[in-house]
Amino acid sequence: MKILFLVVMFAVPAFAVPTYRINNPAGNNTGINTRDASIVEKTAQDQGVTAEDADYTRRIRRALMSDASLSTYGQNVKVITLNQKVTLKGPVRSPEERDKIHEKAAQVAGRESVINELDVISN
Repeated sequence: MKILFLVVMFAVPAFAVPTYRINNPAGNNTGINTRDASIVEKTAQDQGVTAEDADYTRRIRRALMSDASLSTYGQNVKVITLNQKVTLKGPVRSPEERDKIHEKAAQVAGRESVINELDVISN
């Protein structure tokens, strides 16, 4: 009886999670991952190694993480700095959140040095 209980307890959740993900298209970011796999798209591997690039990224990341009004998505967008040009990528919850993140990056790097590739997604 104890073995049957353990099998049911651990086997049922294992089968339930994939079903949820299949039926939850909002969680499907395959298109974004395909886009980001392109050699012309900036990824984390393109982060600059200069002290200035690291400083820009650190300051922007700190500003995002300290803003409790941003969603978890907003606080965790990709910030890629190369030659003092900042690229913002990832999902955010609203156009207002997208603009707020862009403004925080612009305060560090300057408006003309920020490329905003943030995607607004629905819940």
